[in-house]
Amino acid sequence: MTSPEGQVNLTPNPSDEPSGSSSSGGSTTSPTPQGPGEEEEESPSAEKKPGVRPVDLIQDLTDATDDDAQALWESIRPNVRTSPGGLIRHMANNGDLDYRLGEIRAQRASESRTEANQATEADTTCQEHREQLPCIVCDTAPKPVLNGLLKKYGPIRRPDIAHRLDDLTSV
Repeated sequence: MTSPEGQVNLTPNPSDEPSGSSSSGGSTTSPTPQGPGEEEEESPSAEKKPGVRPVDLIQDLTDATDDDAQALWESIRPNVRTSPGGLIRHMANNGDLDYRLGEIRAQRASESRTEANQATEADTTCQEHREQLPCIVCDTAPKPVLNGLLKKYGPIRRPDIAHRLDDLTSV
């Protein structure tokens, strides 16, 4: 463009502006990635991120199995106040996710040992003293020791201890 005096006008290159736009129409000529269009482009991808299930995220961040990850998610879900992914990632970064996973695994291992101890038949040998049942050592043990053994082995495996405790409480 040139001014009426014949000097070169230093306005922006007209080829950069769409035809028919005026200098006051700057909002229509601004590139969309820097304006609201950028937010709209991020919105679809932001919507996809929350679609990741918390259980899947836990498995991605730890070595948890499906069951372990589900149990871990159930334990932390009451504490979620914002996005679950943010909390899970924070817990992974500070080691709390692995710690809680370890607690869940320890609890499950303890439960499986307890289930294994609940046999369907009585033992024939005392596992504490390697004596034939009824064990003479267990038979003379004090009541607190018998309570501990009965809790450990259960009345099905150790009916002798259960009978002994019944005799002690009835006297």
